Amino acid sequence: MKPTCGWALWRRQARPAAIISRLNEETVKILRRQDVRDSFIQQGTEPIGNTPAQFGAFLKADVEKWGKVVKFSGAKVE
Repeated sequence: MKPTCGWALWRRQARPAAIISRLNEETVKILRRQDVRDSFIQQGTEPIGNTPAQFGAFLKADVEKWGKVVKFSGAKVE
């Protein structure tokens, strides 16, 4: 089974690329630590630590996938 999104770091748009890159690098370093991985796994999730571009592509695909399900079901916001 492919992992799905459960946790993410969000930021406002228009941040300097160097800052985003550094935050991503440091976050991935932390997620690779065995104690951190074990903690996530105990909670039923697996840390991925992908790039902002990869995460954006994942979100786009997920919105498209679930958008089709919502449209097909006829679900409405109440």
